[in-house]
Amino acid sequence: MGQLGRYDHPDVVAGIQRIIRAAKANGLSVGAGVGTSSLAAALIRHGVRWIQLSGSDAYLWQRFEQLDARG
Repeated sequence: MGQLGRYDHPDVVAGIQRIIRAAKANGLSVGAGVGTSSLAAALIRHGVRWIQLSGSDAYLWQRFEQLDARG
């Protein structure tokens, strides 16, 4: 989609909703690993049933963002 990290982008939101609908239609739940509580809350509002908040990957992404911001 070309929208890395832009979970509020309409195309990303539509994709998330499509996945959740397909999972529910097949009796499955959807979960996600996220790095922030605001993203966790947004995904829960969309219908994600379980959340893993943070983890080593979140720390790596935060560091990548810091390095990227330095130019």
